[in-house]
Amino acid sequence: LLPLAGLLDLEAERRRMEREAQETQAKISRLEEKLRDTEFLSKAPAHVVAGEQKKLEEHRGKLDRLQKQLAAEQA
Repeated sequence: LLPLAGLLDLEAERRRMEREAQETQAKISRLEEKLRDTEFLSKAPAHVVAGEQKKLEEHRGKLDRLQKQLAAEQA
């Protein structure tokens, strides 16, 4: 993290990161639900399923980074 105090509104940035974390969690939930759907898994081509799994891992990584940033900000 960069020391940006005074350059931007830290409270607004915290709210933005919290909102982004919530949106990312919602995307993760939708992808997990899709990947549990046996009908989707049986009908979708393998490359589509792999793409959805990749998106899920990317969103999990993003959420982890956001949560770490928020935790560091509160420390």
